Amino acid sequence: MSTSSAYHAVVFDLGKPFLRSFREEGCRGRHTEAKLHDLLGSQFSLPASDIASAFRAARTSLRIDPDILKLIGHARSTTSLRIYGVVNASTADLDLLHAATPPESWSCLDKRLPDLGVFDHYLRSTELEPGRTLFVSATLENVVTAMSVGIVAIHWTSHDDVVQALRHAGRMWSITSTGDELLMLDVTGDPELLRMPFFRVDGEPATAEYPPDVDVTSIACMTAGFRYSQEDEAAIMDDMLLLKNDDGIVLTYYDNERPRIDPVVCVNVLTFFHANGRIHELLETLHWVCAVLETRAYALGTLYYHGADPFLYFLSRLISLPRALPEQTNLADLFTKRVAERFGEPGDALALAMRILAAESIGLCDRRGYERLLAMQEEDGGWPTGWMYKYGMTGILIGNRGLTTSFALRAIRAFRE
Repeated sequence: MSTSSAYHAVVFDLGKPFLRSFREEGCRGRHTEAKLHDLLGSQFSLPASDIASAFRAARTSLRIDPDILKLIGHARSTTSLRIYGVVNASTADLDLLHAATPPESWSCLDKRLPDLGVFDHYLRSTELEPGRTLFVSATLENVVTAMSVGIVAIHWTSHDDVVQALRHAGRMWSITSTGDELLMLDVTGDPELLRMPFFRVDGEPATAEYPPDVDVTSIACMTAGFRYSQEDEAAIMDDMLLLKNDDGIVLTYYDNERPRIDPVVCVNVLTFFHANGRIHELLETLHWVCAVLETRAYALGTLYYHGADPFLYFLSRLISLPRALPEQTNLADLFTKRVAERFGEPGDALALAMRILAAESIGLCDRRGYERLLAMQEEDGGWPTGWMYKYGMTGILIGNRGLTTSFALRAIRAFRE
């Protein structure tokens, strides 16, 4: 066993391994459980009593993941690390958690992961240093936010993965044991895509009531913006300004009951606002994007985008706009370093093409990536499917061979010019 002084504390996200609350407002404590049952019953056209019964049945099946408990117990007994936990849960779920795993102390917040306020509270109340704190979560959205405030984060996928990651995270301790349409807008300029749902299957929303999102809306306006009046675009941006979380970061969906945030989505919204001279109205979102770039929180991909390269590619579109950014000097310099860091990294054809285009936007040449991309071309002249999107929490990858080929051709042309 070896312990390093580089890390002082570990924060475990207990959400997926321990408890999973059904609705966001219930996690924040803004609704009683009875009110929550009424709201869900109304939304799904079911009696509130049926919803209540389903909740009770689900709670009886809850159990503590023994692998996680073993991991936490091992760390507590063999190191000087301070161990903390955080969970999105309703009051009833917290009562159950208290009974199952009585902790030394509990603190309740009117916030939910991945709100920045959760991490700010932890750092202030515990006097922890971000760079000496490790955050372990099964939810990539939470990992990205933690990394954006300087916390070292691990994306939990299995017990063995966490053990392996902890071994290499500064040698803290040793343990034995629908979305392709988004970019096709650049070609089609189809105004019918305005305020479309992010994911679509066979032309229909992936769920019956999947809300429109600001990501597709922003790129649609940027692509087909000449078809809309300034008044229309101003109204769209005004609507987006109403979609912020408590940290002032713009949300992904036109639905406050789905408070999801994604750095790439934020970049696309910022690009839309910046093109219209209104980026100053989203400074909190811009500051968070800068923090994500600074801390490399995009390295594992984001909630809806696969891998590191989409973040840098879409950020290149923002930086390439002729208007001066509020923080353009620092952002541009740091962006150049981060793009150069990606040279030589693994990636499919789509990732390589985006990397080449991001590099070309600032005058860099990724020759190795260019040569690898050429080698991937198939006999019919196209390129194999690359992965751009992820289907939310499921992690299902979404890609399109035509989209990958379009990007590859554009990247090759840009490199040769």
